[in-house]
Amino acid sequence: LSTREGLHSDGARSILSSAGTVWIGNVGSLDAWRNGTITSILRKDGLPGREVTSLLKDPNGGLLVGVDNGIFHFDGQKFAPVTQSHETSILTSVISAIDGSVWAVAAGATTDVLLHVQHDRLLERRPLTPREAVLALAQDLRGRIWLAGDKLNYFESDNSVLKTISNFDSRYGYIRNIAMDGDFIWFGATKGLIAVRD
Repeated sequence: LSTREGLHSDGARSILSSAGTVWIGNVGSLDAWRNGTITSILRKDGLPGREVTSLLKDPNGGLLVGVDNGIFHFDGQKFAPVTQSHETSILTSVISAIDGSVWAVAAGATTDVLLHVQHDRLLERRPLTPREAVLALAQDLRGRIWLAGDKLNYFESDNSVLKTISNFDSRYGYIRNIAMDGDFIWFGATKGLIAVRD
């Protein structure tokens, strides 16, 4: 699928399938693919920014949409702000946690920020190590939150102390995505595929 088939642009950043619709977070639009037809929600239609970076099913219904530096609830008609980060940052990852809360990473020029939201309320805003890029975020079956990019970190859901997997280093490049598979956590990196267990 590209602009030839009806996408607003070829710069798709995120994708989500929900209730018969494939949502595509794009540059300049939120595209919806239903029954072979693509429609685009643009700034003139209420899109609250330029770049749709992340999409997530809202546990309370609708979608949570990362647009530029903010998280918005989309009910199918309009966007309502949930939280926004610093003006120069951009959301790179949004996940739903086991307890129904939402974690997001906002990438800034010098420092990334971890945001924790529940019931459309910001619970926590935690600056991460300066110049450490976080590109992927996930929660495992034990409830640990994983942050990955050029380093591999996690923290327990009941303990906010960030722990680092010390034997992950530059020989693996940097991590772009995370997948859970039972006891294994898989990390897709630029120089290989990494599995972590125990």
